[in-house]
Amino acid sequence: MNQAFLIRRLFGGATLCAMLSACGGGGDTEPPPPPPEQPAAATEITASNMDTITSAALFSANTAGYGANLGSIPLTTSATSSTPLGIAVQKLLPALATVTAGAVPTAARSTPPTLAMSPPPPPSTLPPIDEQSCSGGGKTSISVIDINSNKVADPGEPFRFQAVACQEGDITLQGSMDLTVVSLTQSNGSVTSAKLEVIYNFNTVIGGRNDYIGGSLSVDLLGAQGVTTTTMRGTPIHTLGVGDQWLALQHDSYAATMTDLLSGASSLDFSSKFHFTGVGVTRPIAGSVVTRTTSPLVFDANGNITSGAVRVTIDGKPAIMDVNVTNGVASISLDTDGNGSIDTTHNVTIDSLKPLL
Repeated sequence: MNQAFLIRRLFGGATLCAMLSACGGGGDTEPPPPPPEQPAAATEITASNMDTITSAALFSANTAGYGANLGSIPLTTSATSSTPLGIAVQKLLPALATVTAGAVPTAARSTPPTLAMSPPPPPSTLPPIDEQSCSGGGKTSISVIDINSNKVADPGEPFRFQAVACQEGDITLQGSMDLTVVSLTQSNGSVTSAKLEVIYNFNTVIGGRNDYIGGSLSVDLLGAQGVTTTTMRGTPIHTLGVGDQWLALQHDSYAATMTDLLSGASSLDFSSKFHFTGVGVTRPIAGSVVTRTTSPLVFDANGNITSGAVRVTIDGKPAIMDVNVTNGVASISLDTDGNGSIDTTHNVTIDSLKPLL
């Protein structure tokens, strides 16, 4: 598979089955619902868990669902993508380039209606402006959400991308993405820059595993001389589940910028704050994990990290961990009390981090 999810590498299928193993047993009555999750003391970074926390930090780098080609969200019909949101935007932007060939839409907001005894029905979508079949089956459609219910597509009204059992490569998409075009420019029929507001909810099947990705993002795209730069800010969620057991990585904040490099490579600058929640599983980390690049992460054309550096801390804890990656090997340095003196160093391959979550 081309440019596979970094997420998939770090959340291996075998490990997920171990963490989300189905409960055995039986009986004549339904089991009681799980008790409310109690807050746990924040995890300390130690020599024994530094690899797991490193794996979680790299997971966060791409958890928005764009995968290793985050910066390659296509602005032209010739580009390709193998990530859920990349596929959605790939199919959406060429259609927008045609639909918005006249005046550039802006995100103007109308005055909210006064309250009535009965609330108005939710806005409906207008007939699709674009429908496509997916290469492996299923279909996608693009419609305008008729916010003011006047049966006409107006500037500032969001577009809805809908996927129905859409299979592209080894990814199957089911769900929708609502996209508001704040601004958009074109050249020779192709989108060259765009500011977008995105709300998305997708159930995905990736290599036989069921995932959920969702959240809201502000996305800035810029294409110049064949190079695309993508900047995202928001609060994405990535959930993996088996039956009534699930584990979710939830971002309190997420900001990332990725830029195309030569030969299909790309570089990623990001910062994030996230925590894990779950039902029926043991969270690998308690507390809020704060991660930022100190040197951009560089991905090769296959989505493998070849170089870069990140710093990781846990909110309210003194330890500082620096991870430097060179040719697929992570050199991890841990200052356990945050006094500027390194207490533990350790080298580990990126491949060996895959199953740790």
